Amino acid sequence: MEQQQLRIREILDKLPKSQLIELLLADTPQQVQKPLNVRPNRLGRRWSNKEDQYAIQAYKQGITAEQIADVLGRTESGVYNRLHELRNKGAL
Repeated sequence: MEQQQLRIREILDKLPKSQLIELLLADTPQQVQKPLNVRPNRLGRRWSNKEDQYAIQAYKQGITAEQIADVLGRTESGVYNRLHELRNKGAL
């Protein structure tokens, strides 16, 4: 089972970020391991509609902000802030 998880991880690492987000929006979000010492690649950038949709869907399914941040390449505090904004807008 561990080898299968490693193989899946290798495949997912090769996918472009936009394709990975689409894949995750189509399926139930799963726990993603956080890489060590990696700065989030979307830090400080505007949130896309797809990222908002993923964050809303994942949050409603009980996925933690840390896991959402890992998937989206954001910080955990960035995810909390965005969810707060979405809640204020009535989207959550």
